[in-house]
Amino acid sequence: MATVNVRELLSRPSNTVERPPVLPAGHFEGSVLRFEFGKSGQKKTPQVTFFFSVSGATSDVDEEDVAGINFQRVELRQVFYLTDKALYRLVDFLDAVQGESTENIDDRINELPGTAVIIGVRQRLNDDGEATGNDVTTVTMG
Repeated sequence: MATVNVRELLSRPSNTVERPPVLPAGHFEGSVLRFEFGKSGQKKTPQVTFFFSVSGATSDVDEEDVAGINFQRVELRQVFYLTDKALYRLVDFLDAVQGESTENIDDRINELPGTAVIIGVRQRLNDDGEATGNDVTTVTMG
């Protein structure tokens, strides 16, 4: 991952910063970019976050709804908590993307970057009903 020059970022005029586009609800082709281990903000629960690139929409998305969207500016993510009670969700995700396996979970995670996927997306709305972002609902083999 490229190193961020924070000073350069913060020296930009505020009115030149663009919000990434919000995708319409539906399914999109993409790939796993990377993953990061970390901890949740409040309870500090261990977690793994997967980041996805988007290369285009599938047939359930109207072409007019994605006209003008630069998919290179879109990055989606999905978080899985690493606890005994939640680990099955991560395994379900790995099975959906890679097929069932007897490999250990860590090895499977390390094999994911570059894997082609289909990403199910819904819109996240603010209190005014305006779309402000996207949530990943499903990820399957691409």
